[in-house]
Amino acid sequence: MTALILDGALRSTPGNWRGALDAFRTVLSEAVDGLNSDTAPRLIARLRSEELPAPARRRSAVNTRIGVLLEYSLGAHLNKQFRDANVPLVAAYVVSNRFPDIVVRDLGDYRPLLRLEIKCIHRGATERSANFDTPLNILKPASDLLVVLFWTWQAVSGADDRLFARIELSGAFDAYVLARARDLVWVNDYRASFGQAPATFKAIDFRGPLIRTNRLKPEEGNLGKLTRIAAGELPDVLADESQTVQEYRQFVAELPEERE
Repeated sequence: MTALILDGALRSTPGNWRGALDAFRTVLSEAVDGLNSDTAPRLIARLRSEELPAPARRRSAVNTRIGVLLEYSLGAHLNKQFRDANVPLVAAYVVSNRFPDIVVRDLGDYRPLLRLEIKCIHRGATERSANFDTPLNILKPASDLLVVLFWTWQAVSGADDRLFARIELSGAFDAYVLARARDLVWVNDYRASFGQAPATFKAIDFRGPLIRTNRLKPEEGNLGKLTRIAAGELPDVLADESQTVQEYRQFVAELPEERE
């Protein structure tokens, strides 16, 4: 089973980060399949007659709740794979409400082996709700993954009057590399956020990105948009990490078009 390969890669000396990433991607795909076929149609569903709130603010709150339910269910399916493969791993939820969302731990001494930041994107809310803004100094090389789940409402098989939150596309990527690319591409691009005048100063300190036009202030939340991360030209310093960035760009290009 792939869970066995993941366990071996996480414990190998020296570390086998690429092997762990490839194995986790397969484990993730199998977990998503189980979530879509069993948990979500039964537990993350609604009748067609149960309409969602129309105002954008309330609809965003619904999407946030679905994201929490999908994140929790994903952890449960990861744990099912670990149990079925009889590997001493557990996908544990982080209770402090900060990075990361799930930590894959050793079942014996509870030490962290892999940290997962989960981002759930609803098809109709791609730009509004999806943001990866974790500061680089919090992330660890060869330790952290950004997991993206793209979901939409779909009819339950054999019960057309019922809709469930189905994950259409999932992916896992090296979070540290993507954060470096995010920050360096942004700093090297002296255009300010969309629709604003050119920036005269851009920088990133330990708390996050800063920008100055007339005065120094925090960047206004566009830096970490998942569909725009590292969308610009990569600086030469990222040459060795270009494969990860290209993989992520390909994933974003495969996202289904927005619809409601």
